[in-house]
Amino acid sequence: MRTRPLATVLVLALTAGGGLLALAPAATAAPARAVPAVPYDVDGDGYAESVVGVPGGGKGGYLTVVPGSANGPVTGKHQVISQASPGIGGTDEAGDAFGTAPVSADLNHDGYADVVVGSPGEDRANDFAPGRLVILWGSAKGLNRTTSVTSAHEEAGGLGTRVADVNGDGHLDLVTTQNGDEKDSLAVALGPFKPGMAAPTLALGGGAPHFTRLTTFTTGDFDGDGRDDVVFHHTAYEESSGPTWYRGTATGLSEQGTTWRNETTGTAFAAADLDRDGRDDLIVGDAHDAPDPWGERDPSHPVDRNSGGVVRVLFGSPAGPGGDRAPLDLSQETPGVPGSGQGASEAGDHFGASLAVGDLDGDGHQDLAVGAPGEDIDAAVDAGAVTLIPGSPTGPAGRGATAVNQGTPGIPGANETGDAFGTRLLLADLDGDHRDDLLSAAPAENAGSGAVWAVTSTPLSFSPASLTLPAKATGFGRHLGS
Repeated sequence: MRTRPLATVLVLALTAGGGLLALAPAATAAPARAVPAVPYDVDGDGYAESVVGVPGGGKGGYLTVVPGSANGPVTGKHQVISQASPGIGGTDEAGDAFGTAPVSADLNHDGYADVVVGSPGEDRANDFAPGRLVILWGSAKGLNRTTSVTSAHEEAGGLGTRVADVNGDGHLDLVTTQNGDEKDSLAVALGPFKPGMAAPTLALGGGAPHFTRLTTFTTGDFDGDGRDDVVFHHTAYEESSGPTWYRGTATGLSEQGTTWRNETTGTAFAAADLDRDGRDDLIVGDAHDAPDPWGERDPSHPVDRNSGGVVRVLFGSPAGPGGDRAPLDLSQETPGVPGSGQGASEAGDHFGASLAVGDLDGDGHQDLAVGAPGEDIDAAVDAGAVTLIPGSPTGPAGRGATAVNQGTPGIPGANETGDAFGTRLLLADLDGDHRDDLLSAAPAENAGSGAVWAVTSTPLSFSPASLTLPAKATGFGRHLGS
C-alpha cells in the first residue's frame, strides 16, 4: 500500500459501505426491507454518532450521544440519555451503572443502528445485582425506545457486550459476561430482537474454569463455518492464562472451549478478516506469552514480555485462530511504524492496550488503530499515542503507518503527563465520506475528568465541561462505544 502522509489520514472518515437508508425494490409482494445501518448511525442519516457511556455519572448512569454530520460530530446537538429520559424504560437508581460498555449494530435490520449497553448494578437487593442489558432502538428521531435483556445471575454486561450470529441463523445475537461467586461465564441471548418484544433472558454459555475471571473477549467467525465464535482471556488464581476459543454451533456456543495454555495472550482482543480469506482473524493487543506455572512452556512464537507492547495477528483457519500459519507481529520496532527501530519499543508503552478495526482509506482492506496509552512524548510521561496501520491483501503492514497524539498538528490539546491518550478507540462513520474516522479517548485528561477526540477533516475534542454534562464525569471516554 502507498505511504500516506498524516494530513491524508486526518481527512479520512466513515465506514466503507456507508449507512444511508435504502429500501429494497418492491418488485414482489414481499415487504420492502431497509438496508442495515452501519454501527452507531442511530437515525439512519448516513453519519455515525459518537456514543460515550458514563455509568458513574448522574444518579444511575447515562449515555452521551453526539450526532454526526458532513463536518463530523456536532457537539452542540448532543443528547444525554438516562433511565429517567422519556421513552427509556427502567428507573434511574443509584448504582445501576447504566451506560456501561456501549456497542452498536442494526439488530432488527430496519436501517437504523441500535445501541446495547450494560446496566450491571440493576435490580440490586441484599448485595446481589443480576444486572441487565438494555437495547436502545434507533429511529429517525434517534434512540427513543428500549428493550431490557434480563439475567438470573450476577452483574450482566459488566465487561461489555458483543453482537454476533453464534448459531448461524441470520439473526444477530448478544454475547456478554456474567460474574459469579467462583468464576465468570459467558452469557448469550439469541436473536431475533425487535422493539416491543417480551424481555429476553440471558442464558449461560461457555465459561472459564473455577476461580477465574474473564478480562477481555471478542467474537468472530474464526473457522469460516458461517457461525461466529467467541475468544476470551481469563485469569486464574491471579495468574494470566491463555485465551480460550468457543465455537459457534447451530444451537449456540459450544459447551467446551479450546485453550492455548502455552501460547499468546494479551490485554485487548479484536477480530476482523484482515486478509480477506473469508475467515476472521484474532488480533491480540499488548501481547505476551501466557504464563506457565509448571515451567514446561516452549512457545513456537515467543513474545518478549518486557517489550513496550506487541500486536499479534492469529490468522483464521478451519482449526480456529492461528492454525498452522505463523502469526504476524507488529510493534514500534516494525519497519514503517512511527518510532520504528531497535529500542523504540519501551517497557510501559502498552502498545496494543486498545484496538479498533476499520477501513480508513476506503480501499476495502481493514486497517488497525493501535493505542499506546503509556507512550512517553518528549517530557510528558504516559501522554499516550495512537498508531494507524494500513491494511493490505495479506493483512496489516507497517509501511505507511502514522501516529496521532495531542501534539500532532490539527489535534486539539497538548501532550501532558498521565493523559493516557488512546486508552479507548473506535473507528466509525462520522462524516459520510465512506471511510472510517478515529475516535480516541483519554479518560485521565484534565485530572481524571476525561475527554474524547474525533479525528476527521476538522478534528475536535469534547469533554464533560464542553458538553456541560449533568454531573461530574470521572474518566469520560472509558466507556467509548466499541
